[in-house]
Amino acid sequence: MRRWLTRLLILTVLIGVNTAGVEEIGIIVLREVGQRVVSVLTHAGLNAPSCSHVMVAQPGPELQIVHAIKSDPALQGSGTLSLLPHDALCSNSSAAAMDAIANDVKATLSEVPCSSLLLLTDSMDAAVEFTDAVVRQAALKWHTRFLWVTSLQLDEFQHQLRSSWLLSMMNAAVMSWTAHAAGVRTLVYHQLPFSSLGPRIVTVEDVAASGQQLFPHKFNDFHGAVINVTALSFYPFWLEEPQGAAPPSFRGTDYHMLTTIGQALNFTHRVLPCRDWAEVLDKVAARESFMASVMHYVYLHRLKTIHFTRVFDISDLAFCMRNPVLTPKWEGLVYPLSGHVWGALLLVILIIPVPFTFLAYGARQLDSQDEAEETVASGVVTQALWFLLHAWQVLLGQHLPRHLPITHSFRTLVMSWMIFSFLVTAIYKSNLVAHLTLPKAPFRPETLSELVSVGASITGPPYAEALRQFFLTSDNSDYGKLGSRFKFVDSMQEGMALARTSGTSAHVEDRTYLIFEVAKSYTQPDGSSDLYIAKEGLIPGYLAYPVPHNAPYVPQFDKWMGIILQAGLPWKWRENELQFTLSQQRKQAAASLEQHRLPTTSPPSKTSSGVVALTLVHLQGPFLLAVLGWILGGLILLLELLVQRSGVCGMF
Repeated sequence: MRRWLTRLLILTVLIGVNTAGVEEIGIIVLREVGQRVVSVLTHAGLNAPSCSHVMVAQPGPELQIVHAIKSDPALQGSGTLSLLPHDALCSNSSAAAMDAIANDVKATLSEVPCSSLLLLTDSMDAAVEFTDAVVRQAALKWHTRFLWVTSLQLDEFQHQLRSSWLLSMMNAAVMSWTAHAAGVRTLVYHQLPFSSLGPRIVTVEDVAASGQQLFPHKFNDFHGAVINVTALSFYPFWLEEPQGAAPPSFRGTDYHMLTTIGQALNFTHRVLPCRDWAEVLDKVAARESFMASVMHYVYLHRLKTIHFTRVFDISDLAFCMRNPVLTPKWEGLVYPLSGHVWGALLLVILIIPVPFTFLAYGARQLDSQDEAEETVASGVVTQALWFLLHAWQVLLGQHLPRHLPITHSFRTLVMSWMIFSFLVTAIYKSNLVAHLTLPKAPFRPETLSELVSVGASITGPPYAEALRQFFLTSDNSDYGKLGSRFKFVDSMQEGMALARTSGTSAHVEDRTYLIFEVAKSYTQPDGSSDLYIAKEGLIPGYLAYPVPHNAPYVPQFDKWMGIILQAGLPWKWRENELQFTLSQQRKQAAASLEQHRLPTTSPPSKTSSGVVALTLVHLQGPFLLAVLGWILGGLILLLELLVQRSGVCGMF
């Protein structure tokens, strides 16, 4: 401003004006500049009652412009018009002082839908520091218009107009004014980062007559530009496939999303190289990348450095563990019936000889009344044991003995026992077939509480430190126990491999990723899998794409994401990727089997007709029973030989 006053003094001398009137002429000129500023705001529709304006002016003559703006009738009907403290707006101001001003601007305009921020300074250093502070503190959103009013010329601020994120990408313009003999000449400049001619600066001289937009929408059309994105392979969302010397190819649901939005907004993308996921987000926060093109969970601690697009999907963090394998068990023969049924059946078998013996004894009494009492007693014991043996015989489906009493009472009892035996054996056989064909799966943790109860540890990738801290600081005791058992692994593949080999380790990851990774790497050709994914997730979460704070192109991206979601394309892409993964896995397995000629060893096996074949896992019980029968028969044979040699009379 002092430079402008020197020029004004020289001009007044040349045109013959008394130097005593320089100050008055300067005030007139500055007020004329203020009126031009009001004209710009009015042309942009910022004179409504709901609009608010914040002015940041350098100490000095610029305050005359502020006075002219505040007193202009065109803005009298608008909302608040405030001037922030300006003592810090100097060329030697510290970054902390500039951040304080930017925070004041943020607090004033953050919730106002119609607003503007005016910067009045001729100091290039102060302007650079202020615009950087505004970007650093994320003080402005797209709907806030930023206007820098200065007497500097285009060649002096052209570099800043092109390189500054605030001036080039946000809703911003620069008004440059010059005083001359005919009055004040103002030129308004704004940077278009994307146009048919590439990045360019647009100049507007007569605001009212030009009809041009001073604050145009810059991101409705990218005009075929190439934007930078950051991503790492995270299938099925994003997968980079090297092509040798040629550029890599990409696929995945997020890749399809980005390319579809790119077709709508007319841009292509370039993937910046990144070492890890932390660098992916760091480049977004530093505005080197327009966005991270792989969906991330929206966590509060991430909002300190980055922002997100609209919520794109709702998912949860799930865990996977080794699928428990069926082991051979002799108890397979007793599973079809409960313990109470087995106990009742044994009791009935032990009791049934009593009525048989009683009725048989009564039948004999009808034929002979002269048997001695001791003979009768001896016959009762013998008959009871004889009927016990034949009751088992009938229960096992064998024929009846030839010599039985022919009384109606005895026949009725035999008939009832045969019906009982038929029903019991039919129920047992049907349940046994069902159990052998579809055996009961061993217990496996499916919920958070079950995972904690089995004492399992959990693994996670290096970027899951925030998740571990959440577990440790949670009021939920189960989360706290998981946090104390949390272990980091170098990669997701390592964590899943550890879960596969250890029955007490679980790997935590996004559910969709686990579904595809299990299908891709841990599923056998017959459909069985070495890992399973728990039904209940650990933490539900919202998924969105990370972008820089207050990125001005987010509304356009959100609009097209909503259209794509309404069309159901993401779920179609996901289904296609899953089918592709399964088909590739089957092809690879078939090729491997053909090459090595190795049969599959995953139980249960399948025949060529697709019927499940029973294995030793199912039929160990009958084999054990046969062996025990052989042993028992041999022992009885030895007993009979010993009895015969000793001369002891048998019971039968």
